[in-house]
Amino acid sequence: MVSGTPTTPMVSVGMPVFNGERTIRVALESVLAQTHENLEVLVYNNGSTDGTEAIVLDFERNDPRVKYRAGKANLGPSHSFSETFRMSSGPYFMWLADDDELESSFVERGVDLLESDPDIGVSAPVVTAYLEGHEDPVYEVRFQGFEPDVSEFTRLVRSIRRLPITCLYGLFRSEVLRTSGLLTPVYMTDVALMQEIALRTAIVCNTEQQLRYNMRKEWRTSAEELSMFSEEGLQRWSRIPALLLLRERVRRLRGVAPARWRWIAYSALVVGSEMWRLGWRALWRLARKLFGHGALRDFGIAFYWWRMCPEYTTVLDRTAYERRVVLPTLGLD
Repeated sequence: MVSGTPTTPMVSVGMPVFNGERTIRVALESVLAQTHENLEVLVYNNGSTDGTEAIVLDFERNDPRVKYRAGKANLGPSHSFSETFRMSSGPYFMWLADDDELESSFVERGVDLLESDPDIGVSAPVVTAYLEGHEDPVYEVRFQGFEPDVSEFTRLVRSIRRLPITCLYGLFRSEVLRTSGLLTPVYMTDVALMQEIALRTAIVCNTEQQLRYNMRKEWRTSAEELSMFSEEGLQRWSRIPALLLLRERVRRLRGVAPARWRWIAYSALVVGSEMWRLGWRALWRLARKLFGHGALRDFGIAFYWWRMCPEYTTVLDRTAYERRVVLPTLGLD
């Protein structure tokens, strides 16, 4: 049984934010309205230039559970996420994006699951995704296959295609995150972190935890995404995002598979699967150049539904999903 003390909260909620004045008020209200009240809310402002600070300071004045820290410059989301964990003190920890919302019993249900089984390291929510300006939900994420009775090797294999990154917004045992590499300034570093976590502990989808994920109308461009994660001072060759991510994943495997033969085997599996994916991606880019977006649109959508749609995703609005997820994924938007 894990518990907080009068001076140490049981659950720490990390909220990294950059220019979140439009949404952070609702996100904070959803945390502070939790049925589990023994928590702290840690907001790290990553150099916002809008009215984010004034909103958070107002919450901090009115609720002692809110703690605020501001960075002097925007150092990227990986820094913000990791910094909120470093600020934490509770035995349980979770992240919440500044534009998402929690169902009122989210924290309580997560604590209940982790308290019931010490072999579970992450209680991950069912995520319902909404599109900005669109009233109805677009898709839902729920998964299985990473429970305590699943072997480490099986979890590794499944983490390649069957582990949703929305698990990042589950409730973690702080000790699990403390032994991990957290998030680093590498594009899609959350993929590397969650694969590492899957090898360190069991991840269970808690159907009693509900998270509302609010999507922007449009994806960021590739240049915008890379600017958020790029690390200064890297050699030109190593700035290729896919290579940086692959190197990061292999590096983390060394920490969870100390035996050399096991690390080599795990790395070969991850590298092989990524090379296969990158090969198909290169062929698809070539096809787009040769035939054009219009000619490939129907084929691409059909192929996505046949081979690419994650098995953990239930699509609730096919039209909105194709426009917001499928076409950008295929580079046909």
